[in-house]
Formats: sequence, structure tokens, C-alpha cells
Amino acid sequence: MPYRLRKNEPVAKGIKRLAAEQIDYARGQLAQKEDAEKAIHEARKSVKKTRALLRLAGYGREDKRLRNIGRALSEIRDAAAMIQVFDALVAKKKESFPSIRQGLVESMQSVDAEKAVASALVGLDAIRVRVSHWLIEDALIDGLETSYRSGRKALNRASKNGIAQNYHDFRKRVKDHWYHMRLLGSMESRTASLKELETWLGEHHNLAVLQEKVGDCEGAKPFLALAASEQQELAQKSISLGQRLYQQKPKQFVQHLIPKKQPAKENRAARVSNRA
Repeated sequence: MPYRLRKNEPVAKGIKRLAAEQIDYARGQLAQKEDAEKAIHEARKSVKKTRALLRLAGYGREDKRLRNIGRALSEIRDAAAMIQVFDALVAKKKESFPSIRQGLVESMQSVDAEKAVASALVGLDAIRVRVSHWLIEDALIDGLETSYRSGRKALNRASKNGIAQNYHDFRKRVKDHWYHMRLLGSMESRTASLKELETWLGEHHNLAVLQEKVGDCEGAKPFLALAASEQQELAQKSISLGQRLYQQKPKQFVQHLIPKKQPAKENRAARVSNRA
């Protein structure tokens, strides 16, 4: 199930096809019972890919519904992922905070995963029925330019005001841009760099969520200091790479990515020359 537009495939047709594939995949993952944690992770990725398609097409009608589904699944994911993030950080720093870990385990156990999954399935089923009726134009340039411009603005906000939410917003725009590059199947080195940037920003966000969950519980202060130090390192790397990736202005970038066709005047001149 490659996340890519096919050669010579009309844009509208391709976006609907990919959206249907991603929604079907998410539904299939959530319906199986074998590995709930992995299923939710995969379903969330498919929801994000579908939202990126809608942003590329400038079609916002379903975006809010998909966002709400993604948020419900994120609550389940965050509860489980925070333990992994915690374990990775303390192992890296060679520290131990058993009381904090126990609190995270108890928090994970309190999440009603079955209810959230059931609600997500109902929402995805309803959206899936409507996919074929989406009114989407066969155009890419406006969506690509808007997405790239949004990324530049988010980068600027994060670099000027280093609050966690600004980095999280930047990550969302980077993820959109990364998905759009994958759709086009071009500029592989850029696509790889966007993935690396998205990973760093994702780790930054995970640490922010972890710090919020830990809060002011007993023994939290030294752990929060470790998390903040790790976040700062990730922030510096992310801004540096982001500035390189978003160096071009939006119109310049899109023109480089999708060159304009030869002007009509030149085409006519060529035809006259051929007749001669």
C-alpha cells in the first residue's frame, strides 16, 4: 500500500484512492485484537496521512472529524508510550526513578482503550462512506505552497519562542510536508531529512507530555531537569535542520519542485519552426 500518487494519475482520483486505503487500513488495525498498542499506533499514522491528503487538496470538511479521532487515539497511545519514553531517558542518563515509573503505569491502566477504539471505528466508518463524494480539484501547486508556507511560519514561531506547543505545531507541519514529498516520490534526500526532523520533534513532544504527566509528584524535580535538558538538545538540532530545509521561499520551492510548463508563446513558435 504505497503512499504515493501513481504516474499520470489525476490528483483528485489519487487523493480519494489513498484516503480510502488509509482509512481501510486504520479500521482493520483497530478491529483486530492481537496487539492493541501497535494497532493504535498504526491507525493514528493512517489518520495523519489522510489529514495530510486533505490539506494538500485544500479540503477541510473532514479534517475536524479526523482530528477528533486522532486525539482520542492519542490519549491511549500517550499513556503507553510515556513509559517507553521514561525508560529510554533514565537508561540514557543512567538514573532511576521507581516511584515516578509506578505512577505512569497506574495512569496507563486507568485509560478506557476499548471505548476510544469503538468510537474511532464508528467515526472512520462514516468518513469512509463519504470519500468517493469528496469535491477535490486536480491541482497540487496551491496545496504544496500552502503547506510549505505553514511550515516556515511554524519554524519561525518555534525559533523565536521555544515553548513546547510551538515545537509541536512545527512538528505537525513538518509531518504534512514529509507526507507530501512521499506522495510525489521525489527529492529522496529531502524526504529523509524531513523524517529525521519529524522524529526529533516527536521526541521533543513526548518529553513535554511526559513532564506534564509527572507534574510535581514526589522526587520529580531532578527527573524534570533531565527531561528539560534532553528537550533543549532536541530543540537546537530541530531548529538548525529546519532552517536548512525551509530556506527557500514558498513560491521558489514549489517552482523548483514542479517546474512550470513551457509558455504557450514558445510552443507556438516551435510549431511554426517545425512547419518550416
